[in-house]
Amino acid sequence: MKTLAIFVLLSISSSIFANTDAQLLIRELERELDTCIEQDSTSIGMRICLANQYGQLDDLLNKTYRELRASLEEGPKSKLIQSQRDWIKYRTSNCEFEGSSVMGGTMETIIMMDCDNQMTIEKIKQLDARLNGPQ
Repeated sequence: MKTLAIFVLLSISSSIFANTDAQLLIRELERELDTCIEQDSTSIGMRICLANQYGQLDDLLNKTYRELRASLEEGPKSKLIQSQRDWIKYRTSNCEFEGSSVMGGTMETIIMMDCDNQMTIEKIKQLDARLNGPQ
């Protein structure tokens, strides 16, 4: 019994500190974004930084999605495909709403782009957790 308790504790503690490649890459992309914006905090500079981050996040999202899709059987796979389609529509609509708080202002696009990036990060984490187990 004591051995089982130690094993469970070691398993829990190693999973707390374990990071998947996706999680490590997300952290790196967040640091790169911070550095990029520190170097050019104009609205155009922020748009460029956010667009660069989005391109990398989109690649990671697609990679994670493809890996998860390939690991699923037909029933769950079709649900994943529909869920992803619905999520893309929701993300677009939600981020347009977020941007509308400053509609027509110079920050509208920046808020929408940041919203897209943040929602994409959360979706990557969700898919990654399903693929690799909670981390």
